[in-house]
Amino acid sequence: MSNNFPTAIKSWAAGLLPNVRISFTSLLNTMGNYISGIGNQLITKGYTCAGSSNGTTAAMDGTNRCTVASGFAVRAANTTTAQSWLVVTDASGAQTLFAYVGASDDIARISFSPSGVFTVAGTATFTPTATDEQVFLTGVTLIGSTASADRVYTVWVDSTSKMWRSVIFRSSIPVGPLMGVELYDSSALSSPASAPVPSIGFAWGPVNLNSVNQIAAAYTANTTGALARITISSVATSVQLGQSIEQIGNSGLNNFEGQALNLNGGVPAICGIGLWSTGTLNSVFGKAGNRIDIYRSSDSQACGTLSPSKDWVFINANSSATAGGLLLPWDSSTTSCVTS
Repeated sequence: MSNNFPTAIKSWAAGLLPNVRISFTSLLNTMGNYISGIGNQLITKGYTCAGSSNGTTAAMDGTNRCTVASGFAVRAANTTTAQSWLVVTDASGAQTLFAYVGASDDIARISFSPSGVFTVAGTATFTPTATDEQVFLTGVTLIGSTASADRVYTVWVDSTSKMWRSVIFRSSIPVGPLMGVELYDSSALSSPASAPVPSIGFAWGPVNLNSVNQIAAAYTANTTGALARITISSVATSVQLGQSIEQIGNSGLNNFEGQALNLNGGVPAICGIGLWSTGTLNSVFGKAGNRIDIYRSSDSQACGTLSPSKDWVFINANSSATAGGLLLPWDSSTTSCVTS
């Protein structure tokens, strides 16, 4: 990788939880360790626990009952059956809900409430509800469905406690989505549109971390893009956001995959990522803003490769050098993010 990298907008190093190994015993245990690990890191780094369920006892009472794998071990086939769940609140007031709802042990349901209004269901162990809930992951594997081999995960939390993201690896490649709830730069919005809490819930499926057409694409549930709530003419509106990068002809950065740019100091192309609504949901059209501290790179690297100063990590779907992927901030010291 070259030395020419962006300067991160947020501070991430202190909130990075890198390279956490889950020794494989079962998919149930792996899921419990992953979600409890994310929740513990968020709470340690400034989020608050709004409430939780271990499948038997549940309340929105500020108590985290999912601090270990066994606390997040009761899976339900639907939202109206007893299950483990955890709700955390960030410093913007947005809440993330992790609910163990799925057809198999590798599946869970993750959503967020921009205004932080999750409440317990009529039966407290059922999935909590929110009037502005945005479900950005449901019905797909979070940890990979193969019932063997250790997993290694990393969690990012920014220093303002308003942004989190995570990804999990098996055999040095992602097997679950890159996912999170975080702020975006909403400066593109103008009256009558505004974002009182400019947060998104997002998921990139592991196979969608390479080519331009998978990174810059229309919103697809569980796979590409993000969900948000944007106020339009005083009405809070759910919006599906696809993503964009700089476009050259009809092929975007495909012309530059693995190519050093001799007009730019011999470095690979690194582009910011925009958020656009194409009207699929609620007839909302236009640019909502830009992603923060996540970039598209045309460099040819293996997943987990660090920049020379170790302040950025290259994430794609391959353990060998492959052109195209994402750049995420790193802590300038830890050697690798896929030590599996």
